[in-house]
Amino acid sequence: MEYTEKITWQGRSLVLKRSEPPTKVLDSQSGEVKLCHRGGMIWETELGTVTLRPGEMFLIPQGVAHRAVPPEGGGENVLIELKIRPPVRKVFPDGARGGAA
Repeated sequence: MEYTEKITWQGRSLVLKRSEPPTKVLDSQSGEVKLCHRGGMIWETELGTVTLRPGEMFLIPQGVAHRAVPPEGGGENVLIELKIRPPVRKVFPDGARGGAA
């Protein structure tokens, strides 16, 4: 089943997508952060295999081939994917910390 919805707000876009896992993906333009909200997923990459569970996240570097494999038993999986395009900037300068001083 394939479902896609695009929401745009203040020049930023959010794409909601539901689909069957692809055979293999390689994004040469950006890295990807995967965050598991519910369920789980197994990610096979050329660097190794990662099992993602609720509350966990990991980074797939730019240019690394990967594919998602649903865990045994299937079920609903809610994942958030963030694309990271270079250059990535730091929020705080080196040595600075957030919060009250």
